[in-house]
Amino acid sequence: MSIFTMLPFVKPEVRKAYFLKAFGRAEESMAIFSFGACNYNCPYCKRDGQFKGDDNQILRAQTYAWSEIKAHLDRAVAAGQRVRLSGGDPCMFPKQSLQIAEYVWGEYGQKISIAHNGSSLALVEELLPYLDYAAIDVKGATDESLARRAGLKPGRGRVERTLSVIKTLTAAGVLVDARTCVFGDTSREELLAIRAMLLDVACSNGGVFWTLRKYNEIASCDFVPGDATLIKAYAEQLATPELKVGFRDKWTGATFSIF
Repeated sequence: MSIFTMLPFVKPEVRKAYFLKAFGRAEESMAIFSFGACNYNCPYCKRDGQFKGDDNQILRAQTYAWSEIKAHLDRAVAAGQRVRLSGGDPCMFPKQSLQIAEYVWGEYGQKISIAHNGSSLALVEELLPYLDYAAIDVKGATDESLARRAGLKPGRGRVERTLSVIKTLTAAGVLVDARTCVFGDTSREELLAIRAMLLDVACSNGGVFWTLRKYNEIASCDFVPGDATLIKAYAEQLATPELKVGFRDKWTGATFSIF
């Protein structure tokens, strides 16, 4: 019997998938099921994921039985919400992620969504038949900048792996919201480099949207906060007919613009 290690919830958090409007679809509500471990260590993580034990488990995560998770899934679908697996990151729980995806599809004929840091092509390939759309982090244009933002040791191939994930998803018709957190020291040159990579995928496969999210100061993180006016201007300047770009100031609320 599967045990689910997830962030504490009385009921799943609900968020809107605003980026769908760029593809002619209505925005929809997502019920967020957040796993309690991550292989990245982003100091600005919205889930306070930097507070982890030696096994990469978020210290305040709790364990849940399948019966409890299934009950929340049933309620989410009944409420007209899309099930989204987030985290932490679902790549740390591939079997449980697949179990949820198979259940929602088998029971309701509904595909799910994931929010993923882009590190695991294996996860994406396993879930591919059950995915409607995905949010994939593009944390930097180079392996060095990605490692710095993700709190990782230097390593090679991480950006290429993220691009492989996005290419695999879009080639299968899964819509992708590529998300980049923009800081006070993020250069326009780096954003141009990211746009070039995403535009290449968008021109080949379609189905790519790019969200620029302003980094808002977190007490435990020494990254420089972004400037909302500047980042919104970047979003408008970087948008193309093939690659629409969005701007988000905060995680909560309808602070989302599409260009």
